[in-house]
Amino acid sequence: MESLTSDNECHVILVESIPENVTFSMGSPKHLSTYMAWKLLIDSAEKNISIASFYWSLSVDKKFNFTATEQVITISKPNNFILLLSLWYFKT
Repeated sequence: MESLTSDNECHVILVESIPENVTFSMGSPKHLSTYMAWKLLIDSAEKNISIASFYWSLSVDKKFNFTATEQVITISKPNNFILLLSLWYFKT
């Protein structure tokens, strides 16, 4: 995981959703999972969270048996987004 900034106050990390069960050759860069990126972001936020995104969706169709489904449900629970909003609103 490589940060794009050198400032200790602010960090930028590029994250890309990679389909499950995709394998990479030996020596390929390691990728942070989308779930872990969200978890890291939520857990480490002190002041605010700014997201730049072309589009995103946290909707999950439970009829599919994807491992990430439970992770998305966990991250997208209302309390997590209330936490995100309160971190942004009350500490800015």
